Amino acid sequence: MIPEALIAELFKEIQENSLPAIWSQGVTLTRGANTFLALSQSPKECVISLRIKGQVLSPKVTLWPENLEWDCDCGSMESPCPHVAASAIILKRGGLQTTATLNAASESTATSGQKLTQNTAEIHYAFLRGPTGLSFERYI
Repeated sequence: MIPEALIAELFKEIQENSLPAIWSQGVTLTRGANTFLALSQSPKECVISLRIKGQVLSPKVTLWPENLEWDCDCGSMESPCPHVAASAIILKRGGLQTTATLNAASESTATSGQKLTQNTAEIHYAFLRGPTGLSFERYI
């Protein structure tokens, strides 16, 4: 667990180093159906995976609270980027989820009272050699 004072100091540092438009984008990311998943969390390092609704890739934010430093693998030229700003906001609010809380949420009941089920499928790819050359097939 990260001490509250360290979180507050990191939050302030990120907010002060953010451009207003970037901070605003970070605030927007904290709203809605986005998920902030703590992959690891300690005073030395906090790694957060952002699962943004409608996006295939999940940016990974790394915060180093003791050093007041951060990084994001999104490729943005801005530092901090909106993902770092959003992660700092969620960390300060105490809204980080863990795999345990996500599993509990997937097992919760829907508004109709029925259990939610998780459907999964595997996609397989195959290259085939034929008379006209190489072909590619994808199947579930």
